[in-house]
Amino acid sequence: MMGYRNVIGRMSGMLLFRTSYVRSLLVLMLLMPFTANSSRAADRDDPGGEVELSLKQCMELMLSNNLDLKVERYNPTLQENEISKERAAFDPVARFSLQKSKFIISPTTLLDGVGQNQSYEQKTMDYEASLSKKFITGGLGELKFSTDKIDTNSIWQYDSPTYFSNLVFSLNQPLLRNFGIDLNKSRIIISSNNREISQARLMDKTSSMITTLHGIYWNLYLSKQVLEVKKDSLQLARDLKDRNSALVEVGKLPSVEILRAETGIATREEDVIVAESATRDLEDVLKETLNLPFSKQVIILKDKPVLREFQQQEVKDYLAIALENRPEYKEAKMHCENVTIANKVAKNAMLPLFDVQASYGVNATKGHYDSSVKGMKGGGDYSWLVGFKMEVPLGNRWARNNYQQSRLELDKTETSITSLERKIELEIIEAVREIETNQKRISATREARRMSEKNLEAEDERMDLGMSTSIDVLRAQELLELAQVNETRAIVDYINSLNSLEKVLGTLFQNHQIQFSDALVEAKNATP
Repeated sequence: MMGYRNVIGRMSGMLLFRTSYVRSLLVLMLLMPFTANSSRAADRDDPGGEVELSLKQCMELMLSNNLDLKVERYNPTLQENEISKERAAFDPVARFSLQKSKFIISPTTLLDGVGQNQSYEQKTMDYEASLSKKFITGGLGELKFSTDKIDTNSIWQYDSPTYFSNLVFSLNQPLLRNFGIDLNKSRIIISSNNREISQARLMDKTSSMITTLHGIYWNLYLSKQVLEVKKDSLQLARDLKDRNSALVEVGKLPSVEILRAETGIATREEDVIVAESATRDLEDVLKETLNLPFSKQVIILKDKPVLREFQQQEVKDYLAIALENRPEYKEAKMHCENVTIANKVAKNAMLPLFDVQASYGVNATKGHYDSSVKGMKGGGDYSWLVGFKMEVPLGNRWARNNYQQSRLELDKTETSITSLERKIELEIIEAVREIETNQKRISATREARRMSEKNLEAEDERMDLGMSTSIDVLRAQELLELAQVNETRAIVDYINSLNSLEKVLGTLFQNHQIQFSDALVEAKNATP
């Protein structure tokens, strides 16, 4: 009878303890929001304070403030200047010259036309103005006006001074080497392609940085969640100590159970310290990426993971999208086009030089400058020239070797494009496989977390019945902590794998509504 009463007494004590424990836990849960609000208010009073950032705001801040991107944006503008420089080869060129000379010669014969003791003197002044232009076909045209003034003491000169004015248009047009519109525009086309290449590199760098930013953002979210889990685990260990202390006082447990609970508390306090340090490190990484000051501000992440549904397609469909949008593939195609142009130029350089030449001009010789200029209107005096010039390099080894080298370079570039296509296809397959793996991980870790919660509840009940120890409860708490972290990590990895697929497909800009135009990444409302 007495044994029965003892059992009843023990059960009543345990029920009273559990009731008080549950009440304390409920009070703690009710007070937690107020405690959190109080701590946040204290943080706001601190000079560091808090700053709330969404993922979109982070992207806008990075695109506006990141110094690496600012440096990269100069390259398209520099290439634009290169295009203008190459087009300058077809700009007209104006030339002006003025020369004045005088020479004196002692007479040697009567044919010199001067007296016996008089020296022959001649003064000349030559003026020339011309306008030349290179044509897109490779030809060179020139319009030249010149006047020569001759002043001499020779008796053989009708008028002194005499003005000889001449207006001539000349044309030199290659028909073999250096002939062709595409050939002569080759440097302009290459410069335009280089601008596209620099833009593709800027887009690729921006895309990589956006993907990296997503990883930093969600890894920081994971780190904060791990920190919260560690704190919750620490609180569970403290609750366990309080419960054990109460049971030890009534003689239900040996005192060693308090020591075991305190050991669990010490271990988890260290875990919290390490988690807090890791979180601060990731916050600093995010601040560096956004070019924010390394202040004491605590970053509050506004966005929470959203499990977007993954609509899988065929690899060939993904590949078509990637080849259409991937910046590095566009860069490779532009580079291949440049090499193809260089190969055509090298092939043309092996041809002989064969230029046709033609000119026509009118001239007049008068005793006055005005008369010589007006005399050209009548067209009485004129000149013309028609001919050709040919040049055949013997051996032509330099041009042939240059062409062979450009041919090999073209084959190399085409092979590299094929290799890049295979690489992109493999990246797509791996990205899709990673998404599928993370989907399965989410289901598995979610179920593991549920089982860990049930396991901890069971161990608590066993502990109440005296069938378990603090070590078993602490181990169950650790398993729950691990399961919670694994579930959150699986979710974050799934989101990052979706972003990786967007990076592989080159669709980050479209999916995140980022406008990319020439050398400018437009980011609006970039304020936290």
